[in-house]
Amino acid sequence: MTSDPVSSERDSRENRVPGFLLGLCLFISVFGLFDHDLWTPDEPREAAIALEMSRTGQWLVPHLAGQPFVEKPPLSYIVWALFLRSLGGWLGPTIALRLSLAVMGLMSLGLTYLLARRLCGARMAGWTAAILATLPGFVHVTHWLLVDNALLLFCVATIWALAEAYVGGRYSFLALAGLAAAGAFLCKGVIGPAVIGVAALGLFAPWAIERASASKAGVFPGWLCWGAWHFAGLLVFLGICMAWAAAFRAAAGPELFREWWHSNHVGRFSGQAVQLGHINPNPLYYLGVLPVYALTWLPLFGLGAWTLAGFLRRRRFSPGVMLPLIWGLGGLLLFSLSATKREIYLVVLMPAWAMIAARAMDRELPRWCGAWLAVMGWVFAVSLLFAAGPVLWLALDGTVARLLQALSVTILVAAGLALFLGRRRTIPIRYLAITAVLYIVALSIACPLVDGALGKGYGRSFRVFADGLLDLPEVRPALWAPDETVRAGLYYYGQRTFAVVKSADELERILAGSHSDYNAVIACHKPEKKTLPASVAGGAVLLEVRLRARCLQLIGSKAEQKGPPLQ
Repeated sequence: MTSDPVSSERDSRENRVPGFLLGLCLFISVFGLFDHDLWTPDEPREAAIALEMSRTGQWLVPHLAGQPFVEKPPLSYIVWALFLRSLGGWLGPTIALRLSLAVMGLMSLGLTYLLARRLCGARMAGWTAAILATLPGFVHVTHWLLVDNALLLFCVATIWALAEAYVGGRYSFLALAGLAAAGAFLCKGVIGPAVIGVAALGLFAPWAIERASASKAGVFPGWLCWGAWHFAGLLVFLGICMAWAAAFRAAAGPELFREWWHSNHVGRFSGQAVQLGHINPNPLYYLGVLPVYALTWLPLFGLGAWTLAGFLRRRRFSPGVMLPLIWGLGGLLLFSLSATKREIYLVVLMPAWAMIAARAMDRELPRWCGAWLAVMGWVFAVSLLFAAGPVLWLALDGTVARLLQALSVTILVAAGLALFLGRRRTIPIRYLAITAVLYIVALSIACPLVDGALGKGYGRSFRVFADGLLDLPEVRPALWAPDETVRAGLYYYGQRTFAVVKSADELERILAGSHSDYNAVIACHKPEKKTLPASVAGGAVLLEVRLRARCLQLIGSKAEQKGPPLQ
């Protein structure tokens, strides 16, 4: 089976993404990663699990602050733990973890390029990778420490390997597809293979139709070869998944295995796992997310879908037509049917959407679409100037770091404006240039700002709290009703694990000074809501820090408070 000939015939240089501009788009995955702390709600938890795994070597069962955490299989945490072991001592744990995001994001873009090139040719591949790299949803997720980044990588790797088998005739890649699909399962459970299964229909169906029509007897030619490789791929996938499941059950026990399997699969899909959060029964939820996550290329999605629909009307069922439609729309239907919904889940569908949008480049863009790109380009150009202003102003303090930052921003802004205002290139190319530069400049400026001014990162607060605990060696605290962020922050920044108070009676004994092991509690709450029990609220606050709207307090009973609590 060959790639779609329509794109190959129109592979003109006029509207091809230049190599330097494609490289600029790839740089988006690197900027804005290394200049800020861990952000809530997900990053402290994921980082603490990875850090604990890197220290303990417990590869089968992830742990959060000493307690098993079985919401997800361990492969993502294993990858992060290996980055921490190899680079954490040199770069620091947070930068080492974020470096893994850059690697995963770039690998996902590279595999998406290879997939699109196999299906649609080099020009469409360039546009697909460039569009994906500049989608707001892709930038958001790949700059966040989330398991979904590894899931995206393994899903794209599987679908690329399947394309090499079904389109390129390289059936040995089916074994590689089985290996990558097992990786997707070991990142986030059944949802990975489910998305892959939906997408695979867009490759398998055209292949099966072509093979059937090529055989006069109705029997697929070469069945022994492709049949053996299909069996090998399935064997690799099932063998790895079942081996891990058996080892996990043996290490964690039947109760934790049931919690992982039932709560995180059946419970999330049906909505029974209310305790895990993010339950949203509205089947139209993602229709409100799509325009935001695809904002930069919104009109091209409609044009590309219309182009692909035209191929279907002409009964052109090639893989380059079927795969993006079935993957992008079928996957969206799958996520909409689930009771658990988050916008970040859509990242595994974005390569398909980028392929759909890139199809708009198969023909000359309508005037209204060119006008939309031009207007948005001017909006981005003005935004770029406003974003660069604070950097240039701060450079007046004369420090070398500020001057270097101002110089790099000035060069980027000048280059972006020159590319956008130049008339030698088409409006999509000029729009792509200004969009990529805006992302790079905005990420370099906004991430430290959000971390500091808006208090998105809790690192400083947890460090202050941990240092304060060291100054109170006589205090033996336990945790009262902690959430994942508190447990993760105390472990990641304070290198401490604490027992959790199991009952109100135990809490009363601790604060009354009659408990044999603990004489204080650590509690996190919103002061205005007054959610603490009276015994806790009436205790002596020995230590206190702010976590945005919440307070993290060390509360003792008979210990005398010496001065105001540490802030």
